[in-house]
Amino acid sequence: NMGPMRLSTDNVFDTMISGSILGRPDLRLKARALSELGVDMVTFEEVTRGTKDITKGDHEEVARYVAADSVVTAKLAQLDTAELFVNGAEELMAIETKLSGILVEMSRNGIPVDRSRLHVVGAKIDMEMGASLLNIKAMVGDVNPNSADQLSKLLFVDLGLKPLHMTASKSRYAVDEETLKTLNHPVIPLLMEYKKLQKLKSTYIDGLEKRLDSSDLIHTTYR
Repeated sequence: NMGPMRLSTDNVFDTMISGSILGRPDLRLKARALSELGVDMVTFEEVTRGTKDITKGDHEEVARYVAADSVVTAKLAQLDTAELFVNGAEELMAIETKLSGILVEMSRNGIPVDRSRLHVVGAKIDMEMGASLLNIKAMVGDVNPNSADQLSKLLFVDLGLKPLHMTASKSRYAVDEETLKTLNHPVIPLLMEYKKLQKLKSTYIDGLEKRLDSSDLIHTTYR
């Protein structure tokens, strides 16, 4: 274990950061090259012939592509540096660049998560979901709240509640959270509680555990 990685941002200039500070509508290199320099650059997809695998491209074409990226980035950096100076935004650029290095460090080093604690909390939520499901079935009979088709039939056919709208596919009445909030029946709070618990479990317990590496670290992406 080499320990946490440290990243220096000395002598680093990121045109996406400078472009953001200067209010550019599109921060992508190709877009800025076209709108600000009048250069219509070859795309990565074109170079790799749609495979997005750079090893599949012609070596000379790949070399020209990489060189063009470097040249255009340098030209944009020159323009942005001058404009940052004119707008008195050099200090803000320095702060944002330093912050970007910190975020990269955080992403690469990872955030430790207690896997055993996740299991304990997950088991507790499973128990609460089970109890909630029993309450639902005691009130309206056997139904799977995870099945949109069954839920739609229960609410709008069996219970005769007024639907809000159809789904985009027009195959059934919608049973999303916003729709449930408009319905008036004692089972609705139970269904919403069940769905809340289910979302907690899938997003913050199961979802986090899937993203843990072998050292129980999560490597996040900051945007």
